[in-house]
Amino acid sequence: MTNVAIGKLQSERTSGRLRVSSLIGGTEIWFDSNELPVQPSVEAFASTLIIPCLMQELSLSINEPVCATWYSNIAELTKIVSENWGSPARLPQVTHLAEPARNAATARAQFFSGGVDSFFALITAQTPVDYLVTVQGFDVNLDDAVRFEHLDATLRQVASHYHAKPCIVRTNVRAHPVVSRVSWDDAHGGTLAAVGHLLAGEIGSIVIPPSWSAGTWHSLWGTHWTLDPLWSSSTLSVIHGDASQTRGNRIRAIADEPLVQKHLRVCFENRAPYGNCSECAKCVRTMAVLHDWGRLEKFSVFDSSVPIWDRIDALPYVTQSAAYDELLERGVEPRLESAIRRLLKRRDNALLTAETTQYHNQQFQIRNRILQSHNQQLLSANIDLEQELRRLQAEIAGMAGSRIWRTGNVIRRFKNSLFSSHKSIGVDRN
Repeated sequence: MTNVAIGKLQSERTSGRLRVSSLIGGTEIWFDSNELPVQPSVEAFASTLIIPCLMQELSLSINEPVCATWYSNIAELTKIVSENWGSPARLPQVTHLAEPARNAATARAQFFSGGVDSFFALITAQTPVDYLVTVQGFDVNLDDAVRFEHLDATLRQVASHYHAKPCIVRTNVRAHPVVSRVSWDDAHGGTLAAVGHLLAGEIGSIVIPPSWSAGTWHSLWGTHWTLDPLWSSSTLSVIHGDASQTRGNRIRAIADEPLVQKHLRVCFENRAPYGNCSECAKCVRTMAVLHDWGRLEKFSVFDSSVPIWDRIDALPYVTQSAAYDELLERGVEPRLESAIRRLLKRRDNALLTAETTQYHNQQFQIRNRILQSHNQQLLSANIDLEQELRRLQAEIAGMAGSRIWRTGNVIRRFKNSLFSSHKSIGVDRN
């Protein structure tokens, strides 16, 4: 597949939920909701597919009218992605640009997963939100009923506390071949924006909580302060949340909220049936900051029965250490400091091992390419020799039938007979 075409958008009600779908490359992508109506939006499906297509150098074609404002923004987005990730700055192929009427809806929504960034964006927001939106099919699988039941309960309690309405959108987008072949870390921002476009009949803006701090994180990410606003259209404003604070500062900012202490969910490995496992890298990192802040015991969502330094020692290594670096800069108790330094040493060793392995793999690949080239040269030389041998054989075969060749054979036979007779009487052949 070199071209990905967005098929005709379909809208239907199934099992009490309004569903919008499109057949793309022979596989359906769908979104549905029963709290807010999802409306057909070609910008939604295109937003989902743009980065996966760019990363795989696939062409994306759209046969329905596309919002001109959205398309202009996407031109800037593809340029940024190309400059940072090396993908071609290839715009979707469109047949018609239009400028839909401005959206009359003014409601503000925010994505909510129950994590640190979601709570921080909600608690520190300057403008209250009208809807909290949770997506099933992202962190929680569509068939994980137990875990989603608890996330759903959290969503409704938090929404009620902040006088917002809950909204659950479900989607199978992560299973689509075009999307699943790239890192979800890179692809998820466009799909979050897609959900916003599908809800644009009811909302005018949607906030994507920040992942990284603008002051400490400089690499591009699936959701990023430079990318998120560029998913906007004339009917929807996509807003990247306040990225001024580090992850550690965000944890400290929300640590005294009883609702957070009861409902915070940071676990991404899903080792426990629901909630937090208190063992994975994200759980332990959050617990370490809370311990240093003196609030860990107040969080019923974590198992604080095991000393935090033992939790840290149980981690093989971490790939993201900014929160630990910040703790060391702040100054922590000796046992916690020692555990963090051991962890960072394991991280450095893991990175060195990875770099060494990568170096050896590269050397192996280079040797293979040289060997393949040498073998190719030998094969080519053998082919040339074989062709030359066949040519000589053909030439000899042609000579064998000539008059000169036959005369030479008669002379050779006559000389051989003379030699035989002379030898019998002792006469020298010469």
